[in-house]
Order: sequence, then structure tokens, then C-alpha cells
Amino acid sequence: MALFLFRKYAATKLREAYVKAYSTACSRVPETSSWMSQGVITPIRNQMNTSTLY
Repeated sequence: MALFLFRKYAATKLREAYVKAYSTACSRVPETSSWMSQGVITPIRNQMNTSTLY
């Protein structure tokens, strides 16, 4: 049970850090934000959402 909770906690922290880095990158480079969100970020986000960390 503790391992499960730790994994869930780690996945949440990882996603928070990822979202923070993503928003920072988009604010720095606004012209590539749409390209990033469609071509690069969306597959990664989908993979994280369907991750087996839970």
C-alpha cells in the first residue's frame, strides 16, 4: 500500500514539474507553442495520462 501511494505521489509531482516546465517554455517561445502542443507535447501528455504509474 505504501508503495502504491508513493508511486501516485511521485507521478503527481512529476506531472506538476512537467506542466510547470511546459508553461515556462511556452511563455519563452510563444511562436512555437502551438507546434509544440500539437506535435510534441500532446503525445507525451497522452502517454503520461495513460501511464502505468498508478
